[in-house]
Formats: sequence, structure tokens, C-alpha cells
Amino acid sequence: MKFAPVHPTAAGIENFQLTLEAVQRVYKAIDPKPRFPVSTNPNNPLGGNYPQQLLEEIYEWGLEYTDMHII
Repeated sequence: MKFAPVHPTAAGIENFQLTLEAVQRVYKAIDPKPRFPVSTNPNNPLGGNYPQQLLEEIYEWGLEYTDMHII
């Protein structure tokens, strides 16, 4: 099993923002492709939660454009 971490990007005062683009970039860059995404919530080090809309975008992309399983 191989892990492919997606490092959140720094975004002004609200650092450590996860984006769909970051997930897509990592997915495209690695081989073999991941079988499923794993996220921790709240996302440390700030202890904030990922927005529901962002998670839904990631899951929808994963289901439509990849072979990943969403658990």
C-alpha cells in the first residue's frame, strides 16, 4: 500500500486550505493510482473542519473521474 499525501496550500490568514485542485494534482502525479481517499477532520494543526461543499466536490470528482472508492 502506498500513501500519497496532499499538503494543504497556504492561503493568507487562513493557512492550510485543502483544495480539489491539490487533490487532483497529487492524484495525477502518482502511480499506481490511489484506491480511496483518506481525510482527517478536523484538519490539524488548526483544528478546523473541512467545509461540507469541499468534501462533496472531492468525492464527486473521485467517483466520476477516477476508480477510487468513497467510504
